[in-house]
Amino acid sequence: MKKWLKIILPVLIISASLSVVWNLYQHRPQQAQVAARQNIWQVNAYIITRESLQSYITLYAKLESPDTYQAAAPAFGRIKTILIREGLYVHQGDLLAVMDEDDFLPKINVLKARLAAINAQIEKAYISNKADKRSLAQQKTLLTLSKNALRRASNIQKKQLASVAETEQAQKLVLQQQLSINALRFKLDAFALQIKELNANKQQAENDLRQAQIAYQRSRFIAPFNGIISKVNVASGDQVNTGSPIFRLYRPDTLEYRATIPFFLQPRIRQSLVQQQSLYAYLDSGQKLRLRRLAGLASPSGIDAFFSYDNTSKNNPMVSEHPGSLHHLRLMLSLQKPVFKIPYSAIYGKDTVYQLTKPVPTLADEEYILQSVKVRIVGDYFQPDVAAIDKPQEAMVLFDSDDLSDGAQILITHLPDAINGMRVKLLQ
Repeated sequence: MKKWLKIILPVLIISASLSVVWNLYQHRPQQAQVAARQNIWQVNAYIITRESLQSYITLYAKLESPDTYQAAAPAFGRIKTILIREGLYVHQGDLLAVMDEDDFLPKINVLKARLAAINAQIEKAYISNKADKRSLAQQKTLLTLSKNALRRASNIQKKQLASVAETEQAQKLVLQQQLSINALRFKLDAFALQIKELNANKQQAENDLRQAQIAYQRSRFIAPFNGIISKVNVASGDQVNTGSPIFRLYRPDTLEYRATIPFFLQPRIRQSLVQQQSLYAYLDSGQKLRLRRLAGLASPSGIDAFFSYDNTSKNNPMVSEHPGSLHHLRLMLSLQKPVFKIPYSAIYGKDTVYQLTKPVPTLADEEYILQSVKVRIVGDYFQPDVAAIDKPQEAMVLFDSDDLSDGAQILITHLPDAINGMRVKLLQ
């Protein structure tokens, strides 16, 4: 009997517990049913209107200076003094650097002595020429006398009153005088060539002296214009070779932006320039630039274009810029027909916008239904506001569509889960 109780008692206890639990579950409090309700998103909309606008293309430009003075050593020597530092503004005529004059003056003195020696040779040649001319006249007189003596000796010898030796001696004197005259005539004829050679040597010496003097003058580096020192390559005491860079100076009022124009835009840009149409670009700050010219050579990536301000002055913002800095330019391009513009936040995917419509008349005045519309993107739009440079303008996209008309309201609050038929409510 005790054995059966040990088996039946646990079963009864478990059964009673399950019965209590089931009774509690059946009498649990019921939750109230919540009716399903569609969310209505509060959004902003943009009313579109067809306009004759300009699209733009973003270019990456580098600021450069076409007027850059690169000072170089005119000859081998030592830098005596450097009076400048990088970034220093200098004025035209300022002394910027000096090379040691001891590297130039000895050579100048040697060339001056050489030129003086050549001048002395030329003067000596003219004096010798005058003497030769006088000697020639005297030699001609002596020749005449010798010929007369030979004629008398020949007559006497024919009368057998003189020996043959005397006649031969007189003939010898005539030949000697003739040789002396020929030598003088050759020397006089060569005088012109001698003078040409000496003058050529003189001209060479003068050129060498002039080059040495120019090198000495250029060893004192003077600012050729008002500008800013962009680089200093040497220090006082440095030895430099001919042509070694000393410093670089640029004019801040001639800075220009160099940007690469893609190949697909080149025909359009060239046509505008040929037709003398002005093309403009804008910096991020809102400053307006004008396209001045295209580069003479193209590269595989395109062709370089040069932009600058219309009026360059001391107050021009470009003066505060530095060569080598990179900038974004927005090159403005005219469109052939009116299009719509809208903020980028309204574009879904590559070519979809959502129009706010009212297919259900019972909707409240501020409630709408979203309807997707396919559009054709034709470019970007940016309206610079020079009066508010510190307030960046919102970039917009230009598009066209046959399914939209003026006055349509387009969703600009970007909803990640936007779908056709979604109910939205305009913000007041």
